Amino acid sequence: MGSIIEDTGADRSAKTVSLARDIQSRLIRHVADKTTDEADCAMFNDAAAYTDPHWLAREREALFGSLPLLAALSSDLPAPGDRVLFDEAGPPIVILRDADHKVRAFLNICPHRAARIVTDCKRGMRMSCPFHSWTFDLSGRLIGQPRSAAFEGLDRNQLGLVPVPVTEWGGMIFVLVQPGGDAEIDMPAYLGGFASELAGLGLEKAMFVKRTRLDARANWKYVLDTFGEGYHVQTLHPETVGRFVLSDTVVYDGAGPHHRMSFANRAMVDHAAVPPDQWPDAELRVIYLLFPNTLIQSTPLDGGRNHIIYRLYPGEKPGESLTYLETYRTAPDDCDVQPWIDAHEFQVSVVGGEDYPMAETAQRGLEAVPGRRLVYGRNELSLQRFHRRVAELIGRPLG
Repeated sequence: MGSIIEDTGADRSAKTVSLARDIQSRLIRHVADKTTDEADCAMFNDAAAYTDPHWLAREREALFGSLPLLAALSSDLPAPGDRVLFDEAGPPIVILRDADHKVRAFLNICPHRAARIVTDCKRGMRMSCPFHSWTFDLSGRLIGQPRSAAFEGLDRNQLGLVPVPVTEWGGMIFVLVQPGGDAEIDMPAYLGGFASELAGLGLEKAMFVKRTRLDARANWKYVLDTFGEGYHVQTLHPETVGRFVLSDTVVYDGAGPHHRMSFANRAMVDHAAVPPDQWPDAELRVIYLLFPNTLIQSTPLDGGRNHIIYRLYPGEKPGESLTYLETYRTAPDDCDVQPWIDAHEFQVSVVGGEDYPMAETAQRGLEAVPGRRLVYGRNELSLQRFHRRVAELIGRPLG
């Protein structure tokens, strides 16, 4: 972590420019050659990955129950007493900033009779259970207990909120949903080669713009798959994304279970026809997968950067999922926020109006014919690597 913290703004800027140039060069070569980054061969996957309740149960345990998950950005908790609720990955959790500005997380479960304590995200220096008014401070300590004499003989230190591992890093807040507040979350180690890149995005300065929840009658991995390839762009998105993004022209890089992708834009057709010294300055346009369920799409916008974060979770059944689509911006405080709102609404219309309805039709097909297989082409490299990793972690390795 030390080397990342010690990076100066100039260091980060130089690394970002270098990364943008490398991606630009690779994409333009693909455009010129009509190629894309590929796997060595095509790959089959069992439809059970999307339809089997036992498969989903193992994912909940091995992925959502055991790996660091992005729960919020630092700007979602700007001051002591601010809190967010995180319920989608298993047990109910409240994440807050304490009086010393440290981020903490607790099971949102009263140690008295297990009622939900925090029910909204209003700022406050205390948390009081709505059932019997047991009250806790921002460190999780029990500080108010009506009729405390009725609990005489019990150690009050054992009646505080149960801590959950949490860390704030690079402007992001990650949790492990299993109780154990002393557990370390080493995000630079977990993110590997992408840690310095993500630190360079400037998310510690990102400000919230808008949030939309999208529910889909499709498996969480199928809707995630729609972000992982450009093969479908011209067919499914001819009047939206396809107006400015080329189909099936992608650069891909992996770091452990995570990956980074960039898609070629149509202007690159002209750039491919001229020498590199005539190309425009490279702009960093990337989408990261933070395994298992988070996508961070970061692009330039109106003199700043537009960060769209997708957090995908399974529903109650294999064929159900939900997505939080959240937009943040890094830009001067006095700039017009409307371009970021427009970009958010455009993304909602594409993902919620085009990608997810297609995923729902596919889910019905998978459920209608048990035992069938899907095939991922060589040009669907990210899908291949993602599904191999999932299958490996849940103990059902693919052949």
